[in-house]
Amino acid sequence: MKISIVTPTLNADGFLDDCARSVQSEISQDIEFEHLIVDGGSTDRTLDIAREHNCRIVQEKDDGIFDAANRGYRMATGDIVGFLGADDALVPGAAGALQAWYGRRETEWVVGTLRWVDGDGKWLGDIGPPPAWLTPQIYASLGWNCIHHLSTFVTPTLFGSLGGFDTGFRYSGDYDFFARALIHGPFARISDPIAEHRRHGSNASMSPDPRVAREDELVASKYGPSTAAERRRNRLLLRIWLNGRNPRWFAAKMLSRGTDRLTGGTES
Repeated sequence: MKISIVTPTLNADGFLDDCARSVQSEISQDIEFEHLIVDGGSTDRTLDIAREHNCRIVQEKDDGIFDAANRGYRMATGDIVGFLGADDALVPGAAGALQAWYGRRETEWVVGTLRWVDGDGKWLGDIGPPPAWLTPQIYASLGWNCIHHLSTFVTPTLFGSLGGFDTGFRYSGDYDFFARALIHGPFARISDPIAEHRRHGSNASMSPDPRVAREDELVASKYGPSTAAERRRNRLLLRIWLNGRNPRWFAAKMLSRGTDRLTGGTES
């Protein structure tokens, strides 16, 4: 089995070494990894670190993170493709869990558990994949992305059929993409941690840019129910499920409420 990981970068030498090492450590006799670094023009040691870890480097200007991700996903040669930020990492054992799913797969994509850590690597809590009964309408009603990009892997066939990420989004391209993926077909769930998200305070996903809320609302309006009442019911149902199933994550989220769109959002 071959797994491709796409990591967009721009002056990302602070944590990239840890990210690349986490990918390399999952290589085994039965599992091959391809780590694509899609770089937007770094002037620090980003590319040196990528070369040290034998990453596949693509360096060219891009039109934002989802444009860079599209380029990486389309160039990937793995059986499945996933995404890691330069400050994120795979969790030990992730490759084995993905291989086990792929060997018996009945879906074109899978969502695993995401681990939160702080800037020093201290565990803050895990959030498992959303429920199997999730529909596009319920998912969009939430108003933020509860399908964790870092622990989600898709087949190249699915990515191609969906046309990739919509580059009109600066922040919510993954929210939009996974809504379309849900329309296409259901995902499988892996309860084991697949990736860890490092919350160090400077994450792009924690931006105070008002476009975050506007873009999330655009996705919610596009794929959610037509009535506000149904949307409120769906949102409450999913909130209760997510927060109840992931208490440590919920507690960590409440401490930083209103800051993280990618994995926690402004809702509770």
